[in-house]
Amino acid sequence: MKLSLSLTLLAILTSFSPVSADECSGCPGLCGKVVNNTPFEMRYTANPTRNQSARPHLCHFHNWYVGALDQLNGEDLIVGCTQFPIPGGQNREVGGCGQNIDVDGFTFPNNRYFYAGVFRNPGVWTKFGSQRTVRCHYRDQQILC
Repeated sequence: MKLSLSLTLLAILTSFSPVSADECSGCPGLCGKVVNNTPFEMRYTANPTRNQSARPHLCHFHNWYVGALDQLNGEDLIVGCTQFPIPGGQNREVGGCGQNIDVDGFTFPNNRYFYAGVFRNPGVWTKFGSQRTVRCHYRDQQILC
């Protein structure tokens, strides 16, 4: 009886890990990563879902799609997500095989940023494929990714 109760509690506690929903698979290989080389806070998510009530936050993606490959012209959609901050600084990176986190999207909550030839408004999320590392820099008073 004590063993089954302990196992049940362990299962419940580990199910609330902040990045358990989207771990890397097939490492080395497909595992999204972001690198923040700006003085501004970036946010990332590793587990977005169409179910808005399934996660603690909402993310408004300009290019929502399902699949492993990048699509710049996906659906404009607000989805459920868990948002994690990355403070500004040099080479602040999250994701990849070394951390076993597959980052699926990013935004700058308070700043406009340039990605794939277009400026994105603060708080608008960009989804990207698991094969990609997105690096953002601050140059000429602009965030360039």
